[in-house]
Amino acid sequence: MLAYSYLCIMETMDNAEKPAILVLRPQPAFEIVGAELRRVPELGRYMTLLPRMRSELMADDEPLRPIVTLCEELLPGNLYVRYANKKVYKHESDFWATDDKTVSDYVKRQADHRLHKIVVMAAEAGLPVLFAPADGSPLHIENHLVVNKEKSVTPVMLFQRRDDGISYRLQLRIDGELMALAGCELTVLSFDPGIFILNSCIYFLSPGFNAKLLLPFTKKEVVEIPKRMEHDYMHRFVIRYMAKAEIIAEGFDVEDAVLYPTPLLNTDNSLDGRKLLRLSFRYGDNEYTPDSRLRGRVILSEKSDGSFRFERQMRDSTMEAHYIDILCKTDDRLTTDGIIRFDTLRQLVEWLKNNGPQLRQ
Repeated sequence: MLAYSYLCIMETMDNAEKPAILVLRPQPAFEIVGAELRRVPELGRYMTLLPRMRSELMADDEPLRPIVTLCEELLPGNLYVRYANKKVYKHESDFWATDDKTVSDYVKRQADHRLHKIVVMAAEAGLPVLFAPADGSPLHIENHLVVNKEKSVTPVMLFQRRDDGISYRLQLRIDGELMALAGCELTVLSFDPGIFILNSCIYFLSPGFNAKLLLPFTKKEVVEIPKRMEHDYMHRFVIRYMAKAEIIAEGFDVEDAVLYPTPLLNTDNSLDGRKLLRLSFRYGDNEYTPDSRLRGRVILSEKSDGSFRFERQMRDSTMEAHYIDILCKTDDRLTTDGIIRFDTLRQLVEWLKNNGPQLRQ
């Protein structure tokens, strides 16, 4: 065992200067896409993949170690160890064969969040990203994917309500240009956060919009909802995505309420006994923390004549960012979830005395 470990370490040292690539590979269960960091002798048309990089053979300060660690967390065996109830799933094969959708959906969400971090970190590190072909054919560096983290991608949901039902289309607005998906080769890497491959590019959807919704529209342009299903469709599906996409509607009303955030600072206690100031924003009866994924609230009303009206009460991200900036300039300890921590109550009181009057302005 010691000899094997020594050989692994020596092999790792020998390969340390070779170029690294990120390989994305579909897993056999739960629609999970795995990731592995591999070194190759050289970047070329036909690349020989060296064994996957392993965190235990890397120095703590190795720049690629955090990516390798996340990739290892996506390995099926590690997902089983972390998330499976061993009393129910005594064997790993039983876990991956489960038909319990609550379990599979939860594990898929956790895997998707890790994959999102991996792809972003790999792009920031300048690593080529490749998607492993399903047929096992060789990887070509020419087929590396362009990661478009900065490009604006907005799902556009188009509804046309008629007497006999509703026609629904889903398209994408990429950097302002509206694009239909029918006939496109689109591969979804993760549901939410949504990541997908289109025309050799990796795109990211805004949080909350499930990328799986894109797939039916690569095969057909429109989905028809019959009149008898209209009520449930409006109350269960349309309202769910009304605040998560651009909506183009015909046959029912969509209105945006103009609301402005009121910043609030509330006191609280941490589990370790420290005193906290929590920032939040109030919109009418609703309150949101800075890190909340909720983009607002949607109210659906249905009149006696059968007409539908959606009112979107959306958060004002520009004004929220303005208030956060003011508080950061007052105290740079403010965390991304809107919290300032104090060791004692006296420190908190002193802070409020010194900064309260200025912040109220």
